[in-house]
Amino acid sequence: YTSVGNVLETTLTGLTLTQGSTVFVTVKAVNGAGLVSLATNGNGRIVDSVAPSTPVILDDGVFTTSNSALNFSWSSTDAVSGIDHYLVSLGTTAGGEDISPEAELSSDTIEVALTGLSLEEGTSYFLNVTAVDIAGNVSLLGSSDGITVDTIAPDLPEFLGVTPDFKSLSLAWDNPSNEDFFGVMLRRSTVATPTTRTEGDEALFVTGEDIVNTFFDQNLTAGERVFYSLFVRDIAGNW
Repeated sequence: YTSVGNVLETTLTGLTLTQGSTVFVTVKAVNGAGLVSLATNGNGRIVDSVAPSTPVILDDGVFTTSNSALNFSWSSTDAVSGIDHYLVSLGTTAGGEDISPEAELSSDTIEVALTGLSLEEGTSYFLNVTAVDIAGNVSLLGSSDGITVDTIAPDLPEFLGVTPDFKSLSLAWDNPSNEDFFGVMLRRSTVATPTTRTEGDEALFVTGEDIVNTFFDQNLTAGERVFYSLFVRDIAGNW
């Protein structure tokens, strides 16, 4: 026991405490006659001086085709006292709060669906999350890697011509020159010109390095009319 004088609270320093252990304080009172009371024990405090892990944040990918909604999820761990709450903000830079200032969310909230936003074309958005454990330790700031708004489809392709043959034909076209051009779909119908990506049959669908600008259609029925439509998409998924 250590005498602390006639006080009702004190701070003990110079201790060597083990992370994760429970520490109890025992107090006895001594009166002027030297008589000592029975011991009273505290309810124990768990030693936790380590902050939660830096939150890891996920978004919907490199691009979003929405100008009003963003989705995020995150994870962080704390091995001793556990997560108490998160501090979350949204900005146009990692750590920024220019879109939404820091707000507190409960420990069981590990994802958000943000709607009603006014997102700008070509701008990247970052969610920032800090975890706070029950002991009050604060993690390092975690930020998503940024998701960029892209709501504009590529330019239309240009048909160059059709070369018919017996029960077959060849089609050629110029693909758009947009930097984010990523894929081509050719739809075919014997009823009418396909106006959507679900009408008729899929004759061709290629993306990335497999993109072509010609198509050879064979085993056609002699005398039957065939209608074709080309659809192109960018890397964000705009058609």
